[in-house]
Amino acid sequence: MAFFTESELITKGSQLSKSLNESASKILMTDSIKKFAQEKKYDIFLSHSYQDHNLILGLKAEIEEITGLSVFVDWIAKPELDRENVTKETADALRQAMRDAKCLLYVATDNSTNSKWMQWELGYFDALKHKVAVIPTPKTDPGTNLYQGTEFVGLYYYVTKELNRAGDLCLWINDGKPSKYVRLNYWFDPEQEPYDHDD
Repeated sequence: MAFFTESELITKGSQLSKSLNESASKILMTDSIKKFAQEKKYDIFLSHSYQDHNLILGLKAEIEEITGLSVFVDWIAKPELDRENVTKETADALRQAMRDAKCLLYVATDNSTNSKWMQWELGYFDALKHKVAVIPTPKTDPGTNLYQGTEFVGLYYYVTKELNRAGDLCLWINDGKPSKYVRLNYWFDPEQEPYDHDD
């Protein structure tokens, strides 16, 4: 199993930005698309630092292509939110998006420790639904599928990508042991957790 790497995600995000003929930080939507995005319920809440916007744009596309699941990214779905300042309105909107989502994926980058919102989102969602996993984004492929996050981030499951037996690329929720994992699409079941495939 492998991790998403920072370089591959930034490359994909940059390509998507160019294909849209605008930067990821200035995506403009028509009123009808914006209204749909605001009313839609998403499968995955992507907790991230806005400083990683091109990486996040690439990651959102990768997750949606691989899994067929919808991914909430606040500055795309709700561009009117003010993430620079901690406001009640922004917190309320993010809480609602988290209540609607099936899981939270925490994108671990060099910028995530400086985020004003990510630790709050992680704690809120963990208490709410307990379906939290970390997406490590090393700069290059570390050559291992084992991840040890720093401090409390290391307490959570983490995401890798790998082919399944049918040869389809899938995302997997891992428990820190090479043989203990479950497909992300199945993990939404409240009873489903990573299990040992050596048994």
